[in-house]
Amino acid sequence: MQVLILLTGKVYVPNELPADRQLPGKDLLGQTHVFDRLEFVNNLQTIAALQHALGSNSHIEIRHIVQRQNIWLLKKQANALQHFVQQQNIDIVHQFWGGPAAWMMSKATGKTPYVLSLLGSDLMGTYNTAGKSSWKGWLLQWTSRLAAIRANALVLMSAKMKSRLSPALYNKTHIIPEGIDANVFTPMPMQDAKHLLGWDEAKQYILFFDNGNRVKNAPFAAQVVHEVQQKFPSVEMLRVQQVPHQQLPLYYNAAHALLLPSLHEGSNNSLKEALACNCPVVASAVGDAEERLAGVTHSVAIKGFDVQDYVAAIAAILQADERSNGRQCIEPVTHAFIGHQLNNLYAQLTQQRTVS
Repeated sequence: MQVLILLTGKVYVPNELPADRQLPGKDLLGQTHVFDRLEFVNNLQTIAALQHALGSNSHIEIRHIVQRQNIWLLKKQANALQHFVQQQNIDIVHQFWGGPAAWMMSKATGKTPYVLSLLGSDLMGTYNTAGKSSWKGWLLQWTSRLAAIRANALVLMSAKMKSRLSPALYNKTHIIPEGIDANVFTPMPMQDAKHLLGWDEAKQYILFFDNGNRVKNAPFAAQVVHEVQQKFPSVEMLRVQQVPHQQLPLYYNAAHALLLPSLHEGSNNSLKEALACNCPVVASAVGDAEERLAGVTHSVAIKGFDVQDYVAAIAAILQADERSNGRQCIEPVTHAFIGHQLNNLYAQLTQQRTVS
């Protein structure tokens, strides 16, 4: 099987990024660009798991689409995609991330099955600094929906994302979240993790990942931790922005809890990574958080955004001073499991194409 993966991302000048974060990638016109490897970590891991599931007789080709291109450049990319699919005898085109690029590419694959993975904000929208849905978010949502109509199969991260679609699309919608590497994210003693990171052993750390996106609800997270600190002076909020992927397991193992009060999510990877390390999680009940935290001790998905609900949940974790049993619950989101699900979807689509 010949699979073409399309990834959309921001282009960087090489000296803008450290060497270990530079990810060279070709676009559909054959031009090479530099992307940020951190932006594609989860995509690349999913692709690696998929390649393993497909086997040695299959090949995955990756092409990048530059973010924020104008309509004419996207049209050129779409024309190039049409020729690429024909010349390379591509069996499946799978695009990760929706928006205008997906809208244009979805028209260019002809009879070759086109799979679209919507990852979160591309369907749920983005927010401005006032917490209101932005016009860019509106454009992102509606072009994603148009691409979803054209797609032969639609991959979503959670059932809640599915509820945002027209029921007419349900029969071709598949819930397959991005997976995590359970061999990388493993539990270790908190004291050892703190020592390796150089953290204060006397402090109780609350982990919060802040990528600058209003969706992550950073002001709310800061308010929650401030309230917690009134009861637990040793608590410190770690607002994490960019961490080398290989160090992330140490962060989860050294932290007392992960705080995730997002306004919306698809299927948050940090939540799943924390579970694999037995790090307790306090999350808003968005995306698949309720499903992932069901049966997980010292962890909770909270409906709504009452500060005191989050404060109480974190206080309970700190008082218990125990790790979660999250690792017992991660099998459905491991790479191997996700890779096989995508492999089965591809096989189904190629079989349908052969029959028709």
